[in-house]
Amino acid sequence: MTTLSQEAPATYYLGGPGRKSLQAHFLTREEHDEYTAALEMFTGKARNSLDVKRNNSNIWQILLLNQIGITTATLPELELARDSRMPLEEGQSIGREIILVNTKGSIDANWQLAQSLAEKLKIRDWSNPYIVKGLKIVQNDSFYEGLDFDTRNAEVIKAPNFHYSYNPIKFRTINHDYTIIKPDNTTKRTVYLPENGIATFTLTRYADINVGSQELTAPYLGRAVVITPLEERAESD
Repeated sequence: MTTLSQEAPATYYLGGPGRKSLQAHFLTREEHDEYTAALEMFTGKARNSLDVKRNNSNIWQILLLNQIGITTATLPELELARDSRMPLEEGQSIGREIILVNTKGSIDANWQLAQSLAEKLKIRDWSNPYIVKGLKIVQNDSFYEGLDFDTRNAEVIKAPNFHYSYNPIKFRTINHDYTIIKPDNTTKRTVYLPENGIATFTLTRYADINVGSQELTAPYLGRAVVITPLEERAESD
C-alpha cells in the first residue's frame, strides 16, 4: 500500500506479444533514499563517484541500484518504455548493461577499467564488441574512480551489430537480443558508436542512442528508469 508520506510514481506498461509484462517508473524519492543509505558501504573517491543526485544518473549509480535490489531498465527495456510514451525526452536514460569495445582508450580511467574487465571475463578476441550484463561494483582505490567491476554473475553477449566500423547506424529500434531493426520511411534514429574502451548505452532526449566512452562517473541529466513486474506493482498499489 502507498502511504501519504510515500511518492506514488507514474507507471508505464511495457507488455506486448511474447513479452513478460513489466512496468516502468522514474526513480522515486524513497528509492533514492535507499540508494543513499547504501553509499555508507563506500568511502573516498568511490563514494564521490557514486554521489549522484536523484535527477541525474551515471553507470555506477545504475549498477549499485541493481545491486541493492532496485532493478533498472536495460537498453531494450528503455526502448519499450519509449514506445509506451514514458517521457524519456525530459532527460537521458542509461541502460544497466555496458559495452566493452576493446582495451584501448584515450581516457586513463576508462582504459584501466576496460583492461581489468577483459581480463576477468577472459576476452581476447576483439573482432566484435561485447555487451556485459549483471555486473556489480566493488571499491578498489587503485582505480581512478575508486570502483571496479564484480563479474561473478556477469552475462556476456557478442554484439557484432555495434562494431565501430558501422558508425553511425540508422535504426528504428533495438530488439531484446540487441539486434538492430533498420529504419523505415518514417523513423530514422541514430546509434553513435565508440571506437575504444568501455561504453554505456544512453537513450538521448532526441530518441537517438549514444554509446558513450568516457569517464564513467560523468553524470547525465535524467532519472534512472526502474523496472518492476506488473503483478508486483499491482500488489504494492
